[in-house]
Amino acid sequence: MENSQASIKKRKGLSPVWIVPILAFGMGIWMLFQYINSRGPEVTLILSDASGIVAGKTEIKARNVTVGTITKVRLSENYDHIIAKAQINKQAERMLREDSQFWIVEPHIGASGISGLETLLSGSYIRLKPGLSNNQKLEFEVLDLPPVASLMRKAYVLF
Repeated sequence: MENSQASIKKRKGLSPVWIVPILAFGMGIWMLFQYINSRGPEVTLILSDASGIVAGKTEIKARNVTVGTITKVRLSENYDHIIAKAQINKQAERMLREDSQFWIVEPHIGASGISGLETLLSGSYIRLKPGLSNNQKLEFEVLDLPPVASLMRKAYVLF
């Protein structure tokens, strides 16, 4: 018997096995780009108290439509106020103006009536009143009480 040697040929180019991982990587990059492109701005909210505010749960609403969510809540460096970060939907980005107002909606009973009853079951949320200014702003102080016009419209008078 003769000794025969196997011949080894080096293949030039890319093996077809690599097509699937390369396609998966490309799809991942495309999905990441789409996700980043569809996100709205991150807003900083400054609060005097974080009662009822939970990261990942507390919603920001405008006209009872959810336009964002609180993503992070922490104490300020000197511990005198709360700093909350919120992710706002891209469609609501135009609402963030210099004169926009934010306040916490929670149950309130007072001489002017009862307001915020809808939060008894769902929990507190932050309401956004869009501003009319031309200048955008991404840091806001959350009002301790709702604006007077909002209270007059939503309160239930007992007498």
